[in-house]
Amino acid sequence: MMPAALSTPQILRGHVQHYAWGGRHLIPSLLQQPGGDQPWAELWFGSHEQGPTRVPGLQTTLRQLLADQPLPYLLKVLEVAECLSIQVHPDRQQAIEGFAREEAAGIPREAAERNYRDANHKPEVMVALTHCHLLYGFSEPARILARLAPYPSLASLAHLLRRTGLETLYRRVLQLSLAERDTLLGPLLAQVIPAYEQDFWDQESHEFWLAKAAQQQGGRECRDPGLLLMLLMELLEVAPGEAIFQPARLPHAYLHGCNLELMANSDNVLRAGLTGKHVDSQALLEVVDIAVRPPLRIQPLQLEAGCTSYPLPSAEFHLFHLHGQQSQWLPVHTGPGLFLNLGDVIHLSWPGGEIRCARGEALLIPPDCRCRLDGSGERNLYFAC
Repeated sequence: MMPAALSTPQILRGHVQHYAWGGRHLIPSLLQQPGGDQPWAELWFGSHEQGPTRVPGLQTTLRQLLADQPLPYLLKVLEVAECLSIQVHPDRQQAIEGFAREEAAGIPREAAERNYRDANHKPEVMVALTHCHLLYGFSEPARILARLAPYPSLASLAHLLRRTGLETLYRRVLQLSLAERDTLLGPLLAQVIPAYEQDFWDQESHEFWLAKAAQQQGGRECRDPGLLLMLLMELLEVAPGEAIFQPARLPHAYLHGCNLELMANSDNVLRAGLTGKHVDSQALLEVVDIAVRPPLRIQPLQLEAGCTSYPLPSAEFHLFHLHGQQSQWLPVHTGPGLFLNLGDVIHLSWPGGEIRCARGEALLIPPDCRCRLDGSGERNLYFAC
């Protein structure tokens, strides 16, 4: 049951995360703030302790209001200017066990070396707001071999893949010594980076993103094992409005673009590379699913004029896109709903009240509250419930 204070819709102000890979345009524009010199990576709306969303009308945070029953989902806006880490999220049982281990070990939840910041899994859907590129799961071995073939320094990896398979190769790459990484990556980057600097590669090639990631972390001297892991993964493009689902245990990495994410209420991340943050290879190997699986692209479903649904393989959250200019009712929902305004100012009414929601703000809608949007302005709303 929702607290009495949230018996009517409430404006929410999101929490900004200034991670190093973030951009300087989308989120400041949404919030109508100067971007400055710091990166603006993520804008969070939810009740997770790592990103407290404010409820200005009640002078508190959503986490404090929903202390007994936090939102089961977390909604984010991301601007990816530099390649993110290759990462994996645990399933529910792995999260419960990992969180308990680290709590028992006394590792502070905000510590850099912490892997499990909560006891929840983190399946997620990404909806592209601009053209987005990402690494998603593993490629077929034949595709990996074709990718490795032009580079003599990687012949030993190709041989290991043919002889023992993908899982052994993945584990081996994560456990390479610095000297072994130097032998593999030194000649590779000496070939790839000069071609990248001369615009030889396009964004549909692994080499483009491999060189870009290396340039972010030391150029030709970069010895991050994530550069090798990139060559084992599928490179995907997602067009604006398209969506892709990332289940637990799937390795993935956003490379560039602006997107919206909806996920279970969790901040559990285990990293494999392409990062200056904490990497725990052993913990990741206990979680990752090393298997070739087709991408879970989500085909939008038009429900009615101005309302699109994203049918998701998750019972914990649902996602709708509301667009156009016509007046319309919000989709019926039995749990708390949250919609994020990425367009013009909108006005929402319900029996007994009305409210104005500006661009970059969100609204929390109580369960079973029948709300109607007026028909003014160009609408661009994402509704999670």
